[in-house]
Amino acid sequence: MAAVHRVAVYDVLDGFKIEKVCIISETGLQIVKDPTTTLVMIAMILIGLGISLTFIQKLGDKNL
Repeated sequence: MAAVHRVAVYDVLDGFKIEKVCIISETGLQIVKDPTTTLVMIAMILIGLGISLTFIQKLGDKNL
């Protein structure tokens, strides 16, 4: 069973002297990498270009 101890620098715990204490704040969101991010960004750009092209064509139709 694991135990939780509150320690400070230079404390002695079970015969070991604490020389450095680091607090690491990491969540699953910081660790996980999504390999499809590039694909999603490319898809969003293509959708944006398609919507822009459609809008520009509709503006051209109104001017005729």
